[in-house]
Amino acid sequence: MMFSRDPVVLKFIKKISVHNDEVAARKVVQEAFFMLKTKYGVANPVECLRQGLKECSPAVLTKRRVVAGRTLNIPVPCDERQGRKKGLIFLREGFRERRESTAAERLCKELLALQKMEGNSINMRDNLHRLAESNRAFVHFLSRAKSRR
Repeated sequence: MMFSRDPVVLKFIKKISVHNDEVAARKVVQEAFFMLKTKYGVANPVECLRQGLKECSPAVLTKRRVVAGRTLNIPVPCDERQGRKKGLIFLREGFRERRESTAAERLCKELLALQKMEGNSINMRDNLHRLAESNRAFVHFLSRAKSRR
């Protein structure tokens, strides 16, 4: 229970809970942290989660705008709070896509992969950055849409 008051861990528990079952989500996180400590020798699993969240948080997001009947993804820089929120979503979806037997093991392996800059979460972040890079020609549509309001 060393992490019970850490705000990042509490947000992550709320984000991974299914049907608002935070007790089961807390158990998954506890088991994953215990596995990180005992099996893989990570000294501070909370710091591992913080570092992994920082690694998979995107720098840009895309907003959808309809311009001349076409839907465009317009890249927008995001602040730290938005990036952290999207990083939590990437981390949740990334560890759910893994094929290990238990949820705690999947989370543990995903956090270890994040330290090596690998894993599903990093791929999701890179795909988002690639999408923003390919649509950077449409940035001027966002500024024009804001000035008309």
